[in-house]
Amino acid sequence: MFDLFRRGVAKVKEFGASFSDLTDFDKQAAGQYFRLSEQIATLCKKYSSEERGSQLVKRIVRYKQAHVLGGGVTVTVAKGKQADAETLLIDRFLDRRGFNEGLHKTLVATSELEGAVLVRIAEGVVDDAGTEAFCPSLAIYPFSVASYELQSDGNDSSTPSAIKKLSFTNDAGNQIDLSGESFDGSTPNKSGNAGRYRWAYLRLNGKAGTLAGSPTMAGVLTELEEVDLNLRDWRRMNRNCASSIPTWKCESKEEVDRIKAELAESGFGYGKSYIGTAEFKLSQGDAGDYQSLENELMRKAGIISAAVEIPLQDLGFPDMLSNRSTAESMDDSQGVSIDADAASWLGFYESIFRAVIEIGNESKNGPASPLDPESVKPNAVGVRKQDFNRVADVWLPLHKAGCLSRKTLLTFCPMINAEEELKQIEEEEAEDQKRAVTPFSIEGGSNDEETGKDPQSGDMR
Repeated sequence: MFDLFRRGVAKVKEFGASFSDLTDFDKQAAGQYFRLSEQIATLCKKYSSEERGSQLVKRIVRYKQAHVLGGGVTVTVAKGKQADAETLLIDRFLDRRGFNEGLHKTLVATSELEGAVLVRIAEGVVDDAGTEAFCPSLAIYPFSVASYELQSDGNDSSTPSAIKKLSFTNDAGNQIDLSGESFDGSTPNKSGNAGRYRWAYLRLNGKAGTLAGSPTMAGVLTELEEVDLNLRDWRRMNRNCASSIPTWKCESKEEVDRIKAELAESGFGYGKSYIGTAEFKLSQGDAGDYQSLENELMRKAGIISAAVEIPLQDLGFPDMLSNRSTAESMDDSQGVSIDADAASWLGFYESIFRAVIEIGNESKNGPASPLDPESVKPNAVGVRKQDFNRVADVWLPLHKAGCLSRKTLLTFCPMINAEEELKQIEEEEAEDQKRAVTPFSIEGGSNDEETGKDPQSGDMR
C-alpha cells in the first residue's frame, strides 16, 4: 500500500480534480469550422483576445503586417506620363488617411482574419480653403461588422460590380445602409449623389465563380486551437507531475497510521532525514507522456507553418530546425509567397489611386484641371533582407550591363523614391559639371592657362 505524504489526501483530490478539468477542457476544443462566417468570427475573437485568445494567431497576423508591403506604399509615375498634380493628390491622400502610419497594417490584419478587404472612397469634406485641400475620405467595412454581400455583373463572376447588401449599426448607434451602390459610383447613393464615391475590394485565396475570399488560417483553424490546448495541457502536467512526491510503502494500515504520526511529530520535510521501517522513495510522472505531447505540438506547428507560409522559426519554434541552411531555404520559399501577396495588394492600391483621381475630377472641390487616373501607380517599399539582396544580386548587375535604366533600378531599391532621387542626382551632376568648366583663381594672381594668355609675353595664344 502507498501513502502520499506532504500533500496528503488533499493533494490526491487536487490531482484527480485537475485531470477531470483537463478532460472537460479537451471536450471544448474539437472545433470544426465549415462555414466562412464561423471561421471569420472565431479568428477575430482569437486575435482580439476574446475568450482565450491565441498568441499564435496574433503572431501570424503581425508577421504579415511586417512583411507584406511592410515599408509602406509610395507613388510612382507611369511610363511616358507627366503626373505632378496626380502625384501631389495621391501623396496627400496617403498622408492624411494615415496609410504609412498604421492604416495599411489594419488592412493587412483584416485580410488575414477575413480573407478580404472592402473599402469605400468618397468625396469627403474640404476642411481648408482652395482645391489644394481636396482629399477623399476612406472607410473600411469588415465582414465581421457589416456582413456584406457582393454581386457581379454577370460577365465576370469573380469581379464585384455592386453592393448587394451592407447594413449595420455603427458605434455611435447610427444605422448605415449602403446596399445597392455600384463599385464605379454610377448608382446614386442614399444622399442622391451619383459619381461621388467608389468601392475597392481585395480578396485572398479566392477561386473562380465566387466573389468571397478565404482567410489563410481558416484551413488550419482547428490545428491553431489544438496547439493552444497542447501548451495548456503541458502546463497542467508540469504542475501535477513534474515535482517529486515522497512516498512510503507500508505493509498495513496500522503501519500507515504510525508512520504518519511519527512524520507529523518530527516535522519531516525536504532537507531532513527520516529513519523508520517503511520503504521510502521519490515518485515522478512518466516522461513518455511529455514526449507524446511534445511530438503532437511539433507536428501541428509544422502543419500550420506550411499552411500560412511562414517559417517555423518565425512562428516561435526555432528548435524544430535541423540547421541554418534549412532555415535559409525556408526564408527563400516564404519570400516568394510574400511577393505574391504584395502583387495582389499593389493591384488593390492601384484601384484606390484610380478612385481618388476619378472622384477628384467629378467633385466641384477637386483639381481645376482634369487629372489622368492612369498616370500614377503604387510602388511597394521593401524592408526585408531579400529585397536588398535582390537589388545587389540581380538589378544592379543588369544596370551595369546596360540592360536596365537608372530609373528602373531605383524603383527596385527599398526605402527610396525613384522620382525624387533622380532629380537629386541630376542636380548634383549639373553642379559637378558646372564646377568642372568654371575657371578658378589663385590668391595673388590668375589662372593664365584657363584664360589662354601667354604668361611671358602677355599676348593671347
